[in-house]
Amino acid sequence: MDLLNPYYLQIVMFFIINAIMGISIYFTLASGQLSLGAAGFMSVGAYVGAILSLKADLPIVVGI
Repeated sequence: MDLLNPYYLQIVMFFIINAIMGISIYFTLASGQLSLGAAGFMSVGAYVGAILSLKADLPIVVGI
């Protein structure tokens, strides 16, 4: 028996990933530094993950 079905597991995984990204940007801004590098790396990672999961038919976990 699965703990969560795949749909809810994917929702929880996306929530945790976005929470980690949001916290990392918050810590940077709270220290008084404005850096768009983290957002750039996040966008490149999201693009590569999407391409890997769509074009190469890899699971989303492998793409991330």
